[in-house]
Amino acid sequence: MPLSRLLAFLNFTLVPLLAAIAGAQEWAIQFRSDPAPELLRPFGEAARFSLSVSDGVGKPLPRGEISLVMEAPAPSSFLSTDFPLIEGTRLLEIQLPLIDGRAEWRQVLPIRGVYRLSVDAGTADGRVGKHKFELSVAESREKWLWLGLFCAALFVLGFVAGRIFTRPRGPQALLLIAFALTCARSAAAHEAEKAGHEGSHSGAIAVEPATVGKPALIRWRSFPGDSEPKLLSLAIIHLEKTKTVFAFEKLPVTKEFSFAFHFPDGAQYLIQASAETSGGGRDSAEQKISVTGVEPTLGVQLPSLLFFLAVIALGLGAGRLSKRWRGSF
Repeated sequence: MPLSRLLAFLNFTLVPLLAAIAGAQEWAIQFRSDPAPELLRPFGEAARFSLSVSDGVGKPLPRGEISLVMEAPAPSSFLSTDFPLIEGTRLLEIQLPLIDGRAEWRQVLPIRGVYRLSVDAGTADGRVGKHKFELSVAESREKWLWLGLFCAALFVLGFVAGRIFTRPRGPQALLLIAFALTCARSAAAHEAEKAGHEGSHSGAIAVEPATVGKPALIRWRSFPGDSEPKLLSLAIIHLEKTKTVFAFEKLPVTKEFSFAFHFPDGAQYLIQASAETSGGGRDSAEQKISVTGVEPTLGVQLPSLLFFLAVIALGLGAGRLSKRWRGSF
């Protein structure tokens, strides 16, 4: 091949590719939360998150779309969180349009730990930028306080049992306490399973059967034959806690919009959607759903159960030693 043709071929194929790669590398993708990450707590009020995309000179990307995947913190090696079945799973998968280089949503973060966000930003001309973020959420101080008080109560229970029960009955007392703890955890798990397992749809909103442990697909559709652009606002509300766990406002959509959301617990939720037209019209819809709760596996429950039994055993041993020490005088 002549050198001139080779240079022309390289100029035609490689230059646009390198330009696209360079353009993507120049993009700056920033993630912000309100309140600041150090102030976030598990299952507190919904925080406002935003992603902004700008070019190399700091100018917001005028048009584009962001694909977002949020993953829950990895499973704890010791004490599990309040919602162990969502640990290490995907909490949210959604595509948000960029408005003046910015996309926003509100969400409750259900457990402590480090959340991971994978962000892909793209434009109509095929340019793509990727970035990963981490968001650390500390446990509430009140939770640690209640855990400490609960452990103290278990220790006192073991201490009293060690002083009251005679030597032959000591192991039976420990087994009785262990049985009571197991029954209490089983009863709590049974309550979590009471929520019904059903898919729901009402007019513009359709939700596939939602079960704790995997994301559920939520879809909004406009009325048949209606293709007018709209601004869609949607909110997911935890009815028992009367708390908004996820929401976005005024996203430009046409016929439909869908995303995957992981419900953290077996409870009833209300999904509300409102679509505004350019002429001032508004289409509203809402749907109540029941999320199926699932009992954690024995492997998840065992570390916590063994820890609490160890606290009781320490109290039991301390009670017996105190009784023997007093009897020796």
